[in-house]
Amino acid sequence: MKRVAVVAGIVGLMLLWAPSAFAFDCSVSLDSFDRPDSATLGPKWTQQEATIGIESFAATNPLATEGLATLTGASASQACLDIHANGKAVQYAAIVLGYKDPKNNIFIKVQQSGATGMFDTAYIYYGNNGNNNTVWVGGTFPLTPFTQARIHAALVGTEVVLEIDTNLDNVADQTFRAPEVPIASLGSGIGVGSYGHALMSNFATAAGPSSPPVSGGGATSGAGANPPAPTKATISRLAETNPTFAVGPASTALTGQTAKAHKRGTIFSFALDQPATVTVEIQRKSQGRRVHHKCKPSSRSLVRQPACALYTPVTALTRTGHAANNKLPFTGRIGGAALKAGHYVAVFTAADAAGVSKPQSIAFTIAGH
Repeated sequence: MKRVAVVAGIVGLMLLWAPSAFAFDCSVSLDSFDRPDSATLGPKWTQQEATIGIESFAATNPLATEGLATLTGASASQACLDIHANGKAVQYAAIVLGYKDPKNNIFIKVQQSGATGMFDTAYIYYGNNGNNNTVWVGGTFPLTPFTQARIHAALVGTEVVLEIDTNLDNVADQTFRAPEVPIASLGSGIGVGSYGHALMSNFATAAGPSSPPVSGGGATSGAGANPPAPTKATISRLAETNPTFAVGPASTALTGQTAKAHKRGTIFSFALDQPATVTVEIQRKSQGRRVHHKCKPSSRSLVRQPACALYTPVTALTRTGHAANNKLPFTGRIGGAALKAGHYVAVFTAADAAGVSKPQSIAFTIAGH
């Protein structure tokens, strides 16, 4: 992995604090990475440099290699990505814009350099992790450290803009700009980069003129027009404030409205394209044994069978969600009883008159009591 040299004399680099509403759009979900573990991201992705796969319903590269993958057929000038620090080793998560080949792209990464378990530095490079920095270097930007955030990167003319939302309220906490991008040799592809086990989810971009509508309805307006058919609600931008947390003292209600946070535990956040009833099934992850393509609980008789991830339902929460952003505080305590320490997955579905949405999942860990 390359060590970053601070380049002196770069003119016009700006660090801006921006306590204002986001000026960008992440309404078009490209890939949530919400699927079983895999060595690759799947057939819709092209692995440009090894290797990025799926682990615990997130994209990651568990190796000390400069992984880069592009979404096949996709092109955009901006993208969003939810990122999570995973342990204390050196690691990064990156958005790739203007992809032509591994040496011609804009590489915007957020990195954990110190052994703190928090992202602490952002870098804007030319080429995969700066492998073509002789062409141009956007800059090195110290961060107010964080464990999780939603990041947005955009190529606006010849300027790169990186915006970071650390509390998932859709307000940029930190904004960075790098001007004078040499765009002549860039392409139009987009993708992600990863090193050292950082977790990535909810890859998205903006709605464009040719993008399909978020919700249905092909009828024209005016007298005699047929009313649009109801459509299923869609969940997007699923995230959490604390991937690992201690159980809070108060119990989480099984039903209710989406609301503000408890002081302990975590906060799940998600967006709905329309009002819906949201169900969250909490599943405990444990090691099972694969028998005839099914994952079964471990036992002495199955000890020689291949290991697999077994998900066991523990409880379910129900909330009335509204269109746009929602928050669901979760303490890890249900009916007075704390969940056991270990690994879990929260599976979200949204139901309305048109049916039930595709599930969206996010992993979390309960720390030892």
